Amino acid sequence: MLQLCNCQPQTDCSVTESIPAPMETDDEIEDLFNEIDGLIPRVSIDDIKKATSAEETNLTVVNPKDNYCVGDLLLVRVDAYDYSGAPKTYGGDYLRARIFSPATNSSASGSIQDYNNGTYLVKFTLFWEGTVHISIVLMHPSEAVSALWRGRNQGFANIKYTGNFTSATSYVNRECGFYLDTQEEVCAYIDKRDKEAFFCMKPENYPCEALTHMNSVNRDHSYLAEVEQLLLNRKTEGTH
Repeated sequence: MLQLCNCQPQTDCSVTESIPAPMETDDEIEDLFNEIDGLIPRVSIDDIKKATSAEETNLTVVNPKDNYCVGDLLLVRVDAYDYSGAPKTYGGDYLRARIFSPATNSSASGSIQDYNNGTYLVKFTLFWEGTVHISIVLMHPSEAVSALWRGRNQGFANIKYTGNFTSATSYVNRECGFYLDTQEEVCAYIDKRDKEAFFCMKPENYPCEALTHMNSVNRDHSYLAEVEQLLLNRKTEGTH
C-alpha cells in the first residue's frame, strides 16, 4: 500500500529589484572549482610540436619482476616528452591507465600521481592471476586540458537563454540566465533543495509565474586558438 500526500514544489519564484547575493552553496562550489583550478597548468603554445606526444613519451616499470603475486603493486613511471623529443617540464596531461587480461575479460584502473614536472607515477594493484597487459593512454595533452579549462570558465556569457512568458491572449520573450548584468527588475527562481538560482528579466504586465518554457542556444564563438583546436581534433594516443 502506498501513502500519498501533497508536496510543495521545491522551486519558488519571486520578483526582486536586483540580483541577490550568492548563496552558501554557490560559495562551496566556487571553493571546489578554485581547488581544481590550482591543479590545471597555465600553458599555451604556438607550435603543436611543443605539446605532449604519446609516441615520444617513455614508460618504465619501476619494480620489475619475473613474476608478481596477486595483491602486489605494479609501478610504472611515465616521462612525458613533446613532439620534438624535448622533456616536458610541467604536468597536467590527461592520462588514463588500466591493466587488462583478454583471456579472462578482466580489467582494473590505475591511480596516477602527477609530480607537476613532466613525470607521473602510475600504481596498479594486481587483482587476478595470469598474463596482464598495461595500457596508458594520453587522452589530452596538458596544453589541451589548459585550453578546455580556460574555455569552461569563459563559457557562461556565450550561452544565450530566452524565457517565454505566456498569458491567456499573448506571450513575450525575455533574456534569462544564471547571471544577469542588470539593475532592472528580474524574476528570481530559487531551488531550495539544491540552493540554486536562475533569473529572467521581468516583462511588463506579466507575473514571474507566467514563465512557461525556456530556450537556449550557443553563441557562435570559440575560445581556442588554431593550434589548440588541432590538439583536440587529433586521435587519442596511447601506449600498451
